[in-house]
Formats: sequence, C-alpha cells, structure tokens
Amino acid sequence: MKTETKILLGILIFSGLLLTGAVIFFSKGQVQNKLSEEAIHQIDYSTGQKIGTDSAKIKLVEFADFQCPACKALEPIIQQILKDYKNDIQLTYKYFPLPIHLNAKAAANFAILAAYEGKFWQIHDKLFETQDEWANLPNPKDYFLKMGASFNLDQIRLKQALDNNTYYPLMDQTTREGNNLGVDATPTIFLNGKKQPIQSFTDLKSAIEKELANVKSFDLVIKNKKLVSGSDTLKVIEGNQVTINITSDGDEELHLHGYDKSIDLEANKPAKLEFNANLTGRFPFELEKSKIELGALEVQPK
Repeated sequence: MKTETKILLGILIFSGLLLTGAVIFFSKGQVQNKLSEEAIHQIDYSTGQKIGTDSAKIKLVEFADFQCPACKALEPIIQQILKDYKNDIQLTYKYFPLPIHLNAKAAANFAILAAYEGKFWQIHDKLFETQDEWANLPNPKDYFLKMGASFNLDQIRLKQALDNNTYYPLMDQTTREGNNLGVDATPTIFLNGKKQPIQSFTDLKSAIEKELANVKSFDLVIKNKKLVSGSDTLKVIEGNQVTINITSDGDEELHLHGYDKSIDLEANKPAKLEFNANLTGRFPFELEKSKIELGALEVQPK
C-alpha cells in the first residue's frame, strides 16, 4: 500500500472517531519536513487568511494545498482545535500549492478572489468538501464559476480572475515564504513559530496546552507616569514567552533593561512588548525619557 494511501486511511479513521478521543497516527512522511521542531521561525503573520485575533496566545499557521488529500483529511482536526481553543487561538491559512497537483493554483486563485469578497472560509470549506469533483478536471474554470455563483460571488470579476490568473503573485508570495522556511510537504503546521509534526489530534492538543502554559501575559496601565494597574513585579520562568500589554496616557518610551528591549508608547493607544525570557535575574523596566522606574521583570531559572 502506498504511503499516501496509508496516511489518508489513518486520518479518515481518526476523523470518524475524533469525538471519542481515539488517536490515529498520521504517517510522518506526508507532513514532516526538515525543520527543527524546537526552532522558533519568523512567520509573516500579515499574509494569508485568518480566524481569530492578532492578540491570541496561540498562533497556528497552516501551509496547505486545496488539492492535497491529506490537507482535506486534516480539516476536521483543525476545526475541532478551533472549537476547543476559540478564545486562545488564531489560525492563518497560507497557500502552498504543490506542482504535482494540476488544479491547486487555480483553486487558490479562486479562493483569493473569494477572500476579497469576504467569503474565503466558505469557499475554503467547499473546495475541500468537493475536492474529488474538481481535482482532476482538465480545466476547472466552469466548475469554479458555478461554485462561485452559488455563493453570490461577482461572476465577471471571478471569470477575469480565472482567465488571467490574477492572484497567482499573492499565492507565490506565501509559497516563497514556505520555501524559505523549509516547507516541502502539505499540510505543514507551525505553532507560535515552531514546526509541529502532526501525527494525531492528541499531539496537536498537547502541543497547544504546553504552549498555553508557557505563555505569560501581563497588562499594565500607566497614568501620570505611574503604574496604576498591573503588578510592578512580573514573575516568569526561564523559557516563557512573555507578552506585556501596555496602555499609557502620555507619549513615552518603555525600556526593559538587561533584555535591551524598548517600545514607543503613544497616548491612549495600546502597545505590546513580546519576547522570550531567555535570561534569568531581575530586570527593571522604566520610562526611558523620564527615567522613572515602574517595576521589574523577574525571571527564575527552570
């Protein structure tokens, strides 16, 4: 039996037993790539299609191909993750059409047009649902036009996009990003910048739980150059991912000594400082212009 067939059978069986908590393993060959699992990679979160807020503690990025059978089979698992962690997660879908899939680029081109009309996720779901119907068509244009009409997409605009491959440059952008990250298979998942070897729903859930425990978030409010809300001692453990959300009633610069990190504060405009606590000790943070110390970050060894 071919490796891809084994993968699909495993995923489909798992999807059917998902609600009972069964664990069916994916084949490593389909979804793993050469990336280190521990490395934190710089993901461009400004591209792709999103569900969830930019302030989410968990950022899940999926490089996928609409014609990829394994991507289709992964969908129920992704949907369950979004349901279970809806208050903590942001999903970003990035186009990574594989050259071996005849209609993958046309499908992504279609989905991008739908995104401009506010209907990406509806088309996303429908493309995976009907994958077997359009995947091997010599030219899927008429099929996509009919599907687009059922979702009230602008038919003239859609026809032009399909005729002219209008959005190929946008999908090429995320494909280049994936190539630079070492992505060489679909689906490939990154969780807060770390590549995840998706072997089961349980593995992904465990990785998310671990990441949630590792994320430390603090909210600080500054008025009249004084800390009026939030702790003046931010306690974390070495290796924690730290987010400090700051609101100030005046323009200033907050500087975290030791880590040599600064952020410009604009009056009544939320700001965010994010970093990995990789240094241990006590590190004061102060208003740089006024030379007023507000508190300190305390990082305990693991």
